[in-house]
Amino acid sequence: MKIVLQLIVIFRVYYIVVTYSSTNALNEDVKKSYLIYNLSGQPGQGYYITLYAGTPEQTVNLLVDTGSSNIAIAGVNLTNVDNWFKPNQSSTLQCSDTIQNVRYEKGYWYGVDCQDYFHFADHQKTMLPSTAIHNYRIPLSFGLIFNSTKLFLKHSHSTWYGIIGLGFTSLFVKPHRITNHSQEERTAIFTQLKIQPTKAKISQPISYLDKLNQFWKISKQFGLLLCGTTLNKNQALNSRQMSGKLLIGQMNLSLLLPSDSSSSSSTSLSSGLKMNNFKASNTYFTPIRKPWYYEIILTNLIVGNMSLVVNCKELNVDKTIIDSGTTNIYLPKNIFHRLVDVMKVKVNENPALAELASKTSFWHGKRAYCLSVTTEDSKLQLYKSFPQIEFHLVSSINTSNQILSLTFSPQQYVRYLGQISQHNQSRSCFAFAIQPTHKYSILGSVFLEAYYTTFDHEKMQIGFSNSPCNAYTNNPNHLVVSKVNGLKHWNHTPHKLASKTNKIITKRSVIQSPLDCAVYTPTTDEQFALITNILTSTIWSSLCLYAVLIPLLILLNIKFF
Repeated sequence: MKIVLQLIVIFRVYYIVVTYSSTNALNEDVKKSYLIYNLSGQPGQGYYITLYAGTPEQTVNLLVDTGSSNIAIAGVNLTNVDNWFKPNQSSTLQCSDTIQNVRYEKGYWYGVDCQDYFHFADHQKTMLPSTAIHNYRIPLSFGLIFNSTKLFLKHSHSTWYGIIGLGFTSLFVKPHRITNHSQEERTAIFTQLKIQPTKAKISQPISYLDKLNQFWKISKQFGLLLCGTTLNKNQALNSRQMSGKLLIGQMNLSLLLPSDSSSSSSTSLSSGLKMNNFKASNTYFTPIRKPWYYEIILTNLIVGNMSLVVNCKELNVDKTIIDSGTTNIYLPKNIFHRLVDVMKVKVNENPALAELASKTSFWHGKRAYCLSVTTEDSKLQLYKSFPQIEFHLVSSINTSNQILSLTFSPQQYVRYLGQISQHNQSRSCFAFAIQPTHKYSILGSVFLEAYYTTFDHEKMQIGFSNSPCNAYTNNPNHLVVSKVNGLKHWNHTPHKLASKTNKIITKRSVIQSPLDCAVYTPTTDEQFALITNILTSTIWSSLCLYAVLIPLLILLNIKFF
């Protein structure tokens, strides 16, 4: 009996050890899981990835958008859409009788709530745990677009005809029953899409990242390496084609760089990438305020050692978000005008560009500036005529007394559009990629092109490190490139700001820490309570006024109605 008990104990110990080892190995396997997507695009039109949807597979190009959480694909021939998903050609497509309506800063779409299988066909660029793989297919819900306004852009080359949101699930727009359409209108919608809807619920209010985590246990983090047109000297790319990489599940930049063993590695960016000029940096993080948009806090904007900010809350009116689906940088109107005033002074120092300072259409993003660039030095001189900008952000560590400093080069915000033929002469064109807004600040893809940017849902932070592909000239040593400076001490002493009329405005602020630069946004319950208090006060004031006026009118013998 004693021997039997000893054998049982030994067996239990063996079972625990084996189980722990297997679980630990699986966890390590899951930690290593990642997806790598190639990014493509045209200047001013965003970056898209290519997926394969349906059975048999159809190629779909989807705009990478960190400012939303829904997936949507054109299902019919729409304005500025030359390709779309063919619903009647997929045997695995399922659609409900519900509809989605998603609105963006510019444009919106209506779509039927559907689900189909998406296939990650390029296994060479995909590493997943073998225990979780099922033919590299995953069921995803998406909106099958049948109507849109100002969503799809005019284009001359292959581009996107759908959107994939990489934001938090809280931004997911849920589908709803079609109640404001007659039965005939509903039938017309489904007939237009050539689908037979079911009463079954299709969509889950869950983001793409959450779905990957749920299905394959991939970590909810990703990295964006946006290269603009810096690699267009590669013969495989034309002069107006943008490129980049999207890494999901891990954030290590080395996974996207050419390996030492093979420069033609499947995960390498391009043979046009000059790695010898790249100086790697540590990754520094800024906190995400809450899980909705990728909202961060700007604390200062410096040009030529001069702050453009009177009060740092000016930078975060309502909020400041990072949005890859938006091309330009948008700043509050007053900050924008101060920035342009400083820019014009700097540009005027170059006699060859004196006329540019007076071109309002250029500064307001309505017209590109084209010039004859005969040599690399010509482009270099253009960029040197604009100042660098230093962005200050709240740091994830020592938030009360340190900030994260990022140098932003004119190579990013004087956006290179490519070459055109004008008057029998080849000319290079540029756009000013910083624009004013009456709403919140937006750091678009132009900002992201300056750095390798990582988004970590689990730790609620965004990381910045140096990018290997943000220089548009072959002489980066003669021009400041965008880079991560690291942490600096928070200076909350009054700044001096040169105004348009050369007056001095002194910053008078009680800001005590970088976190105080955020503009407080009340919750829905707080907004409701505020409105209720206002209405209650108004009603009581009216009653009091009538209580005084009515007796007074009676005393004056005035007929009251």
